[in-house]
Formats: sequence, structure tokens, C-alpha cells
Amino acid sequence: MSGPMTAPLGRQLAPLRARCALALLLIAGVSAAQDQPPAEPPPDPPAEASAPAPENPPPAEPASDAAAPASGARSPYPPDSVRVDRPATVNGEAITADEIIDEALHLGEDFPGAETGQLQFMARALIAGQILLAAEARRLGVTLPERELDEYWERSSGRVPDYAKLADQAGISVERQMERARRTALADLYLRHRVGLRGDYGRWIPPDPRLVRLVTVTPSQMREAFQARRKELDRPERVVCNLYQYDDSVAAEEARLIIEAAGTPPGKHPARRELPVDALDPSMPPELATFLREAEIGATTTAAADKGVLVVSITGREPAETASFDTSQETLRLILLRERMEMARRELIDSLRRQATYWPADLFDV
Repeated sequence: MSGPMTAPLGRQLAPLRARCALALLLIAGVSAAQDQPPAEPPPDPPAEASAPAPENPPPAEPASDAAAPASGARSPYPPDSVRVDRPATVNGEAITADEIIDEALHLGEDFPGAETGQLQFMARALIAGQILLAAEARRLGVTLPERELDEYWERSSGRVPDYAKLADQAGISVERQMERARRTALADLYLRHRVGLRGDYGRWIPPDPRLVRLVTVTPSQMREAFQARRKELDRPERVVCNLYQYDDSVAAEEARLIIEAAGTPPGKHPARRELPVDALDPSMPPELATFLREAEIGATTTAAADKGVLVVSITGREPAETASFDTSQETLRLILLRERMEMARRELIDSLRRQATYWPADLFDV
């Protein structure tokens, strides 16, 4: 199949749950389940990956500004041109270009239509927040030695990360790769303990009663939210598909043949999407829209994307469902919990950043 895959299609391939949650909920790295940490962090990009340079870079500033604390002045760089070539800093800890690029690639799986610069801006803020939360966990006495770190990821994703392999892919040391994984875990644990959703390190990180109240959803609030959001909770007929992205058509065609033979392309994890059958983007190539509406489960095709080629594999179809309070309670609870967890995370970060030194001034502005 041929035909350009347009940017509106990229937006349609975003998760269906994005209709009900703010974009920040996705970049916060907060899992919806009460006692389930986030999935294993994605592998770092190859060492040779280079940061995209802005077309019209601003003039260089004095070197002393790089380590200066935030002054409240707006950054000279707009959100779509994050300076990944000049690391940001939080309390003297650098946010490196490869970290920003790596996290932006991960965010791009949830927002395939988003611009690279905006993803990098979001990624930079996410990492900065993790640094503050993880540092506070350490200050209170949580260190996560290797055994406990492995237990965390085993509980989170079902396996311990292959730190040596990830470090080799990123071109960094194993110690640095482990420290990144530790920082992610500490930030998550600190947030969850503060809102009362975890108790592993309760003697070090006590819950904050105000934040506990913030994330607690009462039955009356559930009913009020259902009345206000019931149209959001209606589910149209949907086609469920897996997406695999490749740099060129040769690699995409090889992957398509593997998938059609009931195999899994090596080194690729699919992005699962649910698309409303009767509300596909009108600018989508007609042949792709027809494929999504009519093809049988198991059918696979390729489509040109803005960046490379996508392999699209249909894995299921779901009938339309009218929302009822009884059947929507769990979904609604998770939506409200995500929103409130994000509010708690922002409150914690806003409190911690007041005592922090960081650069640039707009580091936490998302």
C-alpha cells in the first residue's frame, strides 16, 4: 500500500485514553494503577544520535550563565527549539542532550504527531522534575541499593533491565545507566508515598495528609464526574492495531512479512492503538482508511509516515459501548486518579523548585 500518512493521522494514532487525560499525565511517568510503578524506562538511543540544531540559533551567552539559578526571566528559546546542545542543570546536576532525546523518543510513541522540539521541551521538564523528587527521596534516607532497585523493576515490569545492553546502546557506562533507572524509581516512589499509595519506605517518606486527600476519590465525586463526562466515556466501535515504525520501506516490508507469519520483528516493540472506525480522520489516505474499516483481524499493511514507514497490523475489533456508571467506574476512577496524581506531582515540584537552583529559567514551564 502506498500513499502519504499525514500529520492528522499521526494524531489519530495517539492512545484513545488521551481523550480523557491531560497531556501532562503522560509525560509525568505516573502509572494509573495504585500499586504498580511505571514500565521499564526505554533504552537509550545509540551514541551517535545527534541533537537537532535549531535553524536560527540565538547568540551565545556568557559561560557563567549556564550555571546561574533561575531568576524568573523567560527563556530566549521558544518551546519548539529546546537547546539540547547545551545541557540544563538542576542543583548542579546536568540534564544531558542524550537524556532529552531519549525521553522525547519515548514520548513520541504516545504522541506520534507531535513536533520533535515540543517533545524535547516536555522531556526536559519531566527529567528536571524527576531529579528534584529523587533528590528529596535520597535526602530522607531512601537510597535503593542494587538489590532493591532490581526488585523495584521486577515488580514494575516483570523483569530486571539489562543495564549492560542499555548502556552499550547509549554509549554510556553501566553505572550511569543504573543511576538513571534509580532516579526514575526514586522519583516514582517519593510521589506515591507522599500521596499514600505505597508503603515500602513509609518510615522514611511519610504521606502528606493534604496530598492524600487530594488523590482520594469519594463515591459522590465519582457520580458527579460520571454525569459531567459520560459522553467521554461512551466508546465507539474501534479497530485495535499495532504500529511498528521503520526508517525505510525495505525494513518495513521485512517486518510486515515477519508479522504476517505470526512472528515478532526483532528489536521492535509495537505501539498499541485503538481507532474509532466511524471517525477516522478524513485526510487519511483512502486505502488506509478502507483497510482499517474492513480488513480482517491479523491483516497487515504498510503506510508512509512523516518520518519513515509504519507497519500497521490489525489485532482486534471492539464493538461500540454506551457508558453506564456501573461499567465505567474503574475507567473513571483511573482518569480522576491520573489527574490528581499529576496535580500532586506539580505541587511537590513547585514546592521543591523554590529552594532549587536551575537553568534555564523556563525549565519547569510546561
